[in-house]
Amino acid sequence: MFNRFHLILILIFLQIYTIVVHAQDINWTADQKILTGGSGSNIRPRILALDPQHGIIVWGNDRSQSIHYALWEGDSLAGIQNINMKQSKAFITSWASTEIAGRNQVVYIIYKEDPAETGKIYLVRSMDFGKNFSDPIPVVIPNGFYSRFPGIAIDKDLQPIVSYMRFKTDWSQPEYVSIRSKDFGDSFDAFTEVTDKLKGEACDCCPVSMETEGDKIVVFYRNNRNNIRNMTASISTNNGISYDITQELDTADWFLQSCPSTGGDGFFNGDQLHSVWSSGRTGISKVFYSKYNLLSNKIEGLQIMNHTQGRNFQQNYPRMAGKNDTIGIVWNELVNTMDIFFSYFLGNNSSDLITHTIRINKDINGTQTTPDIAYHSGNFYLCWQDQNDNSIRFKKGSLNIISSNDSEFAQTLKMLNTKQGVEIRSEKQIDECIIYNLEGRIIAKYKKFNTVEIVLPSAGIYILKFQQGKSEFSMKWMKE
Repeated sequence: MFNRFHLILILIFLQIYTIVVHAQDINWTADQKILTGGSGSNIRPRILALDPQHGIIVWGNDRSQSIHYALWEGDSLAGIQNINMKQSKAFITSWASTEIAGRNQVVYIIYKEDPAETGKIYLVRSMDFGKNFSDPIPVVIPNGFYSRFPGIAIDKDLQPIVSYMRFKTDWSQPEYVSIRSKDFGDSFDAFTEVTDKLKGEACDCCPVSMETEGDKIVVFYRNNRNNIRNMTASISTNNGISYDITQELDTADWFLQSCPSTGGDGFFNGDQLHSVWSSGRTGISKVFYSKYNLLSNKIEGLQIMNHTQGRNFQQNYPRMAGKNDTIGIVWNELVNTMDIFFSYFLGNNSSDLITHTIRINKDINGTQTTPDIAYHSGNFYLCWQDQNDNSIRFKKGSLNIISSNDSEFAQTLKMLNTKQGVEIRSEKQIDECIIYNLEGRIIAKYKKFNTVEIVLPSAGIYILKFQQGKSEFSMKWMKE
């Protein structure tokens, strides 16, 4: 039964949580610049964080129809490298182009050969953090159908999963389908339908994105239900054998008689699905966040990006990254010229997206477009096109984890990651440590110790409250 004790406990937690979150900030590095060449040489970059020390940015050149990439190790970018495409030419545009996925040391890049209708879909792979890539592997060869807009994800066994749009050769019946590999992309199974034809057809010029968690796969695409063009998630819970859940993510319809050429993005947090997309349902293009509960089959959170840092005008091309209950998004927005905006939130407070919004390129004038975002181990990684000098910008933001309500003994703490959670070492005896999850539930209590290993039940963010004599100190800890 809910009683006064529970109410007091929740209020205490909310006070702790407020202190931590309001003190929470992100430390941003200075921009790094990739000088790609002349006009059209820096199209639609995509970024992937493999671990805290390794990542890759990939982009296209729409003049040479070639694909290029740069690696980073630590915080430093390496030089530009070229994907060996043999004789193929890639379909490169600002709204649909090359996609990337990876985990650990494995990287997959997927691209569509030009002409976009009849060209093959190719995959290249790297097994060494992107230092070397295979020759292009044809994974879709159109024969009696057209194909467009490939997307890619990586499953729990590091195998690639590809989705793409299929049409009849008269451009009718657009639908998304998915194919799986069991040999790291050398071959693929027959396709599985992703689009639920009872709920509409795929919006025929909107690109796709994909994400996985365990046996779950989501394909984000824009549905076309008699010109109602809402962002939709098609979900598999059996690693792509079938897609049995189809859910429109918007809570109001966007009626549009032409295709908006913009997609969505997101990721799983257990039985929740975080997502972001743009819609013109209010009369102008706006970015929306939603949280969908797979168990209840309900949209449990919806946030429109009406912030105070810009004009809230012509918001488009949003992207999302994060893990568990840490969520970050980036998007284009028109101020005087096009600019790049970023926001984030922790836990269930999606309204923090409004107060946490910042203009990333505040020190750079001129047109900035097509951002992307990655996340790993408490760090957000951003990239985007700078149209002033046809470069690609790269920036890293690190989440602070210690709250501002400091105390003397806080300086004596040592926090060490362990397989089970975190080990705490203190020069002075700690009287009590209480661990909460972000919903305010007490996970564990420890009393009278100098050293203790705390077992955290699952990945996510936890609040640790310490007491030593009359001193109190709270902090956030993230278990990956």
